[in-house]
Amino acid sequence: MGAVARAGRALLLLGSAALVPTEGERPSDDDVALLVTPHGALHRVEHQRVRQRAFAEFVAKHGLAYHEGHPEHGMRRSLFEAWTQMVEQHNARTDANWRAGVNRFAAHTAEELAQLRGYVRGSERTEGTVSMPGAGRLSMLQVPSRPSRVEDLPAAFGWKGKLNATSSVLDQKGCGSCWAVSSVTALRAHSELFQRYRQFSIQQVLSCAPNPHKCGGSGGCGGATAEIAMDYAAKVGLLTEDELPYRGEDGECPSEVRMPEKDALDVDLAGTGASLVGYSAGAKPGMDTKSGLLGFHKLASNKIADLMLSIHNVGPAVVSIMADGGWSLYESGVYDGCVAGGVINHAVTLIGWGKDKKSGLKYWHLQNSWSSGWGEDGFIRIARQELDEEEANCGWDTDPLQGSGCEGGPSKVLTCGSCGILFDAVVPRFSESEHGWWAQHSGAAD
Repeated sequence: MGAVARAGRALLLLGSAALVPTEGERPSDDDVALLVTPHGALHRVEHQRVRQRAFAEFVAKHGLAYHEGHPEHGMRRSLFEAWTQMVEQHNARTDANWRAGVNRFAAHTAEELAQLRGYVRGSERTEGTVSMPGAGRLSMLQVPSRPSRVEDLPAAFGWKGKLNATSSVLDQKGCGSCWAVSSVTALRAHSELFQRYRQFSIQQVLSCAPNPHKCGGSGGCGGATAEIAMDYAAKVGLLTEDELPYRGEDGECPSEVRMPEKDALDVDLAGTGASLVGYSAGAKPGMDTKSGLLGFHKLASNKIADLMLSIHNVGPAVVSIMADGGWSLYESGVYDGCVAGGVINHAVTLIGWGKDKKSGLKYWHLQNSWSSGWGEDGFIRIARQELDEEEANCGWDTDPLQGSGCEGGPSKVLTCGSCGILFDAVVPRFSESEHGWWAQHSGAAD
């Protein structure tokens, strides 16, 4: 019997003297449930059945184990129902600029969602620090054929779909490897831009990049930073995904690509806190001669012009983000749930910016690492303000050591931009080749 028919039959039964079935008529199980249910709870009974079916379909769709009888069934179903309620409440708002959705994280615990972020940036550093002494600012920021002032940049620009690395979104799975995935995404993109496309191994970075000072976490699935990932990649070189595929879990580093901890990225523990300072004295910059990877640049902290010029004139950047609040719920639109300050806890790849036609909101365009099933095919747009306002949109991250920063780091750091996007941006540096995307497109991005 359909829901409407059952509800109608219940109302007839409850509203008449014929509460006992007539001779020869046996009530169905549905009718029995409805007969003993108070009139005001009829909708709740049916709604409960709908939620049961919805959870069962969710479990089947995502291949989860939480079927009836599973020890976590009740807990996971409760989490799922709380999630769907938040989605319904948010989407019912008439002033919402983004839509929430039910995705594969809908039955995750708070701890599991935190593990997905699994990244917190290194501590505050001096502006313009690079991984190679004397390398200076990014060489392509001031190429004559490209804008040298942020005011001259186009109103909308993006790398999505222009490169292999920005056309398909990777999936970090249940590992807190966003630092490695976002770094390798940027490395693949810049390899294609300046050399040729190489599908570098994420698992190698995850398993092999040493993190003795616990910058951004304990290393591996426990978190690290983009600086650590790129420093390791430049010093040792990277295998391909075919040679060492991603498993979504910690693993043993192959002996041929191990790096001694003494060669890890230097950390100065003097003064007010830790500062990542580039290659150690004994390391050899540019060891990865096969791929053309030379090192990385840490862009000026909290400076919007440097970030936007770098994205347009050079390529995608790894940025650190505060990804709490509605990030996990995000499905589409321009996410405007960012607040000034808060703990930065996630790494993503910044690929561009634009303006939403429907809402009129300006946005940053980010490539996440939670698969194409999350957000807008794996991407998210977050609201940004005008140039000066975005740079002045600042707050204090007062808990940078909550699995963040380096041991001995500062007690608080100033972060600016939507979700703290301007605080820590890292860009790999490759030598230029005639086979790269830039050379093939005559040095023009638009």
